[in-house]
Amino acid sequence: MKKIVLTIMLALVGITASAQFEADKKYLGASLNGLDLSYDNHKKFALNLGFNGGYMVEDDMLIIGTTNFDFYDSELRSFELGGKLRYFFEENGIFIGAGASFVSLKHYYDDFKLTAEVGYCYFLNKNLTIQPRLYYDLGFSESGRRLGLAVELGWFF
Repeated sequence: MKKIVLTIMLALVGITASAQFEADKKYLGASLNGLDLSYDNHKKFALNLGFNGGYMVEDDMLIIGTTNFDFYDSELRSFELGGKLRYFFEENGIFIGAGASFVSLKHYYDDFKLTAEVGYCYFLNKNLTIQPRLYYDLGFSESGRRLGLAVELGWFF
């Protein structure tokens, strides 16, 4: 009897997890990036706010449009606009991603950067997630390289 109950519970968990990352779902998220672990060539620490929206183009594959705002001394220091692609592993909630973005540092320079990330998607309820992730940014001119940690709150609907 215990084996039957355990089998049913595992089957239900598998069904719920696969339903979270199915095609045609939409996504909204907000994140804190940097979290005082970020390092680049121009400043030792970075903290910025990001907003994004996305669409599941197929099961486990999310395409995202991103914006990031970096404030320094109560002033907008830089603005970033880009996109990325995330792949979710349904079995455990881990995801990997890659993206590209345009960065504009007010009054100084514009840059293009590539981003790679790995993270974990934990569902707080049917739709709301918290997603800690580790990312690496590679800038091509002034912005340099950045390794950082971000925490994102996401909503799948």
